[in-house]
Amino acid sequence: MIDDMGKTTNRWQTPAGVKLAREVFKRLVVGQSLSDLNLGQYEGRVDLRGIRAPQVTKEELGSFRGWSVEKLQGYLEFRNVRFENLDFSRAELRYCRFFTSRIVNCRFDGARCESWGLWGVDVINSSFRGAGLRDAALGPWYEGRGSTYRSVDFSRADIRGATSSSATYVDCDFSNSRLDKIDFQSSSFVRCRFAGSVREVLFYDLAFGTKKQNPNLMEDVDFSEAQLHWVAFRRLNLDRVRLPEDKNHLIVKNYRCVLQRALAAVKDDESRHGRGLRRVLANYLKWAGPKQAIGVFNRLDFAEAWGKEGEEFAVELLRRAEQDCSTLQ
Repeated sequence: MIDDMGKTTNRWQTPAGVKLAREVFKRLVVGQSLSDLNLGQYEGRVDLRGIRAPQVTKEELGSFRGWSVEKLQGYLEFRNVRFENLDFSRAELRYCRFFTSRIVNCRFDGARCESWGLWGVDVINSSFRGAGLRDAALGPWYEGRGSTYRSVDFSRADIRGATSSSATYVDCDFSNSRLDKIDFQSSSFVRCRFAGSVREVLFYDLAFGTKKQNPNLMEDVDFSEAQLHWVAFRRLNLDRVRLPEDKNHLIVKNYRCVLQRALAAVKDDESRHGRGLRRVLANYLKWAGPKQAIGVFNRLDFAEAWGKEGEEFAVELLRRAEQDCSTLQ
């Protein structure tokens, strides 16, 4: 067993190591056993830490409308395979594609998994802690289903630029992962945890243009230690969501009533923060859940958009509207 990460990575860089890595991926592609390759184990998994997948080659195809066009060749494609008890920590695995496969009890901590594609894949009891997953396709619809992630650790992973139109996430941890500007579309979340900064992320019940039929109910999802910045919950009731508990977040009751009264209060306000808040509130009201009783705002978002004066104006307006709505109950 090899404990030193540097030695583990270096073993794949020798001529023998390069040859061994090729044999490993040749077998993985066809689902063949690795047991006779004397790879060793690390914490109960086959030790593939630091391994490098075959490199993708790029062919320049000129330019189109000012954009440089490249053709990528050499994708590693896995179809109907099962990865189980494998440790790919710190591995170089960019551009891998998986179809109707299963990944069980595997570790990809700190691995380079950019531009992955997972179509109809089940990922179970696995870890991508600190992995690079930028521009990955995590949940496209394929052969009547999306990919499913159960008990998967995405903490501290860089997931920026990824797409996830139809995935299902159950008991997954997104703590301190980079999720900036991800649109989760029709993806579903059950007992998942988010912590740290979550910026400009979209959660829907069901988004337009996806074939997934069962809606996302956001069941027992925990945002209590997250900082939500311009995060949108569209047509979601949030009755089974644990919202942030710090002083920067405003949790308002009687959500629809508050939005309507606050909108009425700023309908003729032509100040910069008045106009901006009017647009924000109108958008939130448009997408409010059909039975949504509570909503969440981050006062730092108001300060970011309109300065300290705008922040104080927005917070006071929302609190006053909430107080007025409470007397109507």
